[in-house]
Amino acid sequence: ISGSSSVDEPNSDNQVKYYLVVASVKTQTGAQTELNRVKAKGYSSAYILAGESVYRIVVNSFSTSKQANKGLSNLRSDFPDVWILKK
Repeated sequence: ISGSSSVDEPNSDNQVKYYLVVASVKTQTGAQTELNRVKAKGYSSAYILAGESVYRIVVNSFSTSKQANKGLSNLRSDFPDVWILKK
């Protein structure tokens, strides 16, 4: 794990965001492994979003569901199980 953390906390500014999640794991170590795998596929802006009991690998986030759904369609070929987390 590099010196700079790739773990992000959910936004706290009360604005809804739509996250494109490609993996969910229970440990930070597992999340880092998944993050490295996703970045190796060319998604260099991917990051870990920490939840209450799970770490999620996010490749992008949007402010509207329409934008998120468009992004979701574009990711299906690389990540068939990608889904949208609304927070």
